[in-house]
Amino acid sequence: YISVTGVQTCALPIYAQREAERFAQLVALNAGVSDMLGVVESFPLDGSHFPVSFVVDEVVVGSVIPPGEDLTQAKSGIAFRAAVAGGQAIYAPVIIPSLESAVVVRVFVSDEQLSGGVARSWRILGALGLVLVLIALAVADRLGRSIVEPVRELSANAALLGEVSLDTRVESSGPPDVREVCVVFNRLAVRMTTFLRLERESDAD
Repeated sequence: YISVTGVQTCALPIYAQREAERFAQLVALNAGVSDMLGVVESFPLDGSHFPVSFVVDEVVVGSVIPPGEDLTQAKSGIAFRAAVAGGQAIYAPVIIPSLESAVVVRVFVSDEQLSGGVARSWRILGALGLVLVLIALAVADRLGRSIVEPVRELSANAALLGEVSLDTRVESSGPPDVREVCVVFNRLAVRMTTFLRLERESDAD
């Protein structure tokens, strides 16, 4: 049996349907027994995670079926699932020629079971989403700094170079485009230094 607690509750109707099919197979295996009522009364129901009912010739064995619940389709041999008061019911009929109507296996899944793990699942998803957002913000901040800091340094050194501080150089860092600008800036600083030195030498001559 698969646990019906926690995040697995979203698949409860499937497990309940398998449970109904399992009991229907047990009924089918005993189709040749004349006392079908005694057969279904002997089935162990303690191991089931869901309330199980058997309907044999209008006699209900196992869990109580609320009065007024329509079993016409199930008694005619049609298997289906339907919303009932307080939850969902899975009907698995077994047609036995010796009986007037099919033996109906009914498995009930309550609303409490269906919604038991939903709140916990939402909390887990919310926490996971928050962690992902925080990671994304940290990565974005780091990427932003890797772009902004080299540009700020380049701007500051450009101001120094404009004040004729010819020994100003910048470290080539950051994205490829920024590194390329840094290289060009350093070349420009070297050429300006060279031109000014040549001009001073010319004036001195």
